[in-house]
Amino acid sequence: MAHALCLTERQIKIWFQNRRMKLKKEIQAIKELNEQEKQAQAQKAAAAAAAAAVAEQN
Repeated sequence: MAHALCLTERQIKIWFQNRRMKLKKEIQAIKELNEQEKQAQAQKAAAAAAAAAVAEQN
């Protein structure tokens, strides 16, 4: 593969390592975004429940 691309084996290894790290970072960012969305939904649900409780008291 290295010969076909006119690169050294070391360059190929580094490219694959960088690609794995980029993928790992992207997956972590997606997980964090999903967690933030879950927290926002939970806050909205709690606010709605609190509003419903206040409405029932009146």
